[in-house]
Amino acid sequence: FTYGDEITLNQLDYIIKSGSFAFNDQASIKLSTIATPNSNVDEYAINLEFNNMDKYALTLTNGKAIINPRPITISTQQSKIYGEENNLDNTIYTIEDGSVIEGTDLELNFTSTATKLSPVGDYDIELSSYNLNYAITLINSYLTINPKLIEIYIFDQSGTYGNAVKLDNSQYSIDTFELIEGSDLEIILSTDADQTKPVGIYSITATTTNPNYILDVEEGTFTINKRKISIRLYNQTVPHTFSLNYNKEDYDIMSGSIVGNDDLNIILSTNATAMSFAGEYKIMASYLNENYDITFTDATLTLEFSYVDALMILVPTSVIILVATLVLVIVIKHKNKSIPLYKKWTK
Repeated sequence: FTYGDEITLNQLDYIIKSGSFAFNDQASIKLSTIATPNSNVDEYAINLEFNNMDKYALTLTNGKAIINPRPITISTQQSKIYGEENNLDNTIYTIEDGSVIEGTDLELNFTSTATKLSPVGDYDIELSSYNLNYAITLINSYLTINPKLIEIYIFDQSGTYGNAVKLDNSQYSIDTFELIEGSDLEIILSTDADQTKPVGIYSITATTTNPNYILDVEEGTFTINKRKISIRLYNQTVPHTFSLNYNKEDYDIMSGSIVGNDDLNIILSTNATAMSFAGEYKIMASYLNENYDITFTDATLTLEFSYVDALMILVPTSVIILVATLVLVIVIKHKNKSIPLYKKWTK
């Protein structure tokens, strides 16, 4: 019989080894056992009941009702986080084949070779004990150890345009109490900034080479700052001409350096114009390359006195004298005649 099934004895399942029954007395033989569907796996005696027992000397041998374990196939898949105690849940399983008798418990006790410090991966689960009324087969059963989540905050860093980007790999913060004793996060910081990138703000993120951890990263920033350069502007002295010619590249670098073949796009200008008088004027500088922070020294442009200045002085004076003379002539003529000026001019 199988544990949990009804116990129904075959009333003809016996053999008369010696002797015989008279008349039809054999028909009154009845086999019985104390075993029930709830009886544990074991061997139970089969008893013989006979109405004419007083007329025979009966001997019953080898009569047993055998209850075998109930076959059942189960599986279990469980998981835990790296660093957690390896406490398997004996109630988590799936019945793949067979059934459990109502009101009974499989009394499972799962075990695994995984420990608290076992690395991330899958580990076999085995049965160390169970209800012996069942013949349990365990299949496809394993414990998955998943990475432990660690929150990490990355500090901001900075560099200078054109310089190699070197991250300080220690610039982050974590809750060290979240680390499992004896383990190392092995953090690596990285950024999309590099030596060729222009001035700007770039992200810093983090990864770990330790597969037992997974990171929740609050990214930092890497700021590429402008490259500082100091430039000397030279004083210039030029003849005063109407074209105002002066050297717009008369400068050199005092400190700092230019990256590669960068063009600073420096533009020199002055507040003097072709119509300015001889004298000293400020030379001003500007630049278009936003990857640099450039400072300039002061410089002056001296316009030497020339024929241009003479013309600028004489011509306005001559014009004034001419206009004044013309007005005086008109007034004198107007006094000598009675004809109104507007009529004189219209004749």
